[in-house]
Amino acid sequence: MNYQMIKSYFFLNRQVIELRESLSGKKILETFTQEKDKLVVSLEDEDNLYLEFCVNHSLPYYLLRDFYIRSKKNSLDIFENIRNKKIIDILIAADDRVVAFLLDDNSVLYFTIRGKLTNIYYKTSSEFLSFKKTEAADLLNVEKDLLEKKFIILITWHSMNLI
Repeated sequence: MNYQMIKSYFFLNRQVIELRESLSGKKILETFTQEKDKLVVSLEDEDNLYLEFCVNHSLPYYLLRDFYIRSKKNSLDIFENIRNKKIIDILIAADDRVVAFLLDDNSVLYFTIRGKLTNIYYKTSSEFLSFKKTEAADLLNVEKDLLEKKFIILITWHSMNLI
């Protein structure tokens, strides 16, 4: 099962609906990187799901994979506190290419597509972390901006029982 996103907000909007249906309730086993600009989220599932994010500004994407081999070398754990958290919902900003993965402990994993500022952030009650190296002042500005965003819940015709 694969989903890939392009830079279009409208395409991203549709993909978030499908991703939400696939990942809600899944537990995060680990998050790691082994390639430049890529973060992999391993999910507990009978189908062995892996959510791969690419934050390269020229081609940002996410890819839902059912197979991934973690390297024994050159692999680094990222956002270690996210382990064993469940994804309870996935939302998109009403006016921006920002996807929020809401977790069961009230923390949030953000995937932001913003040109050269494309990145992944992890927000808990006490910290705000960045996947890519980011200056402290810039990190504060991004956190403030994300907290002010309005996120929307997307529904499908199927979930409305109209079909």
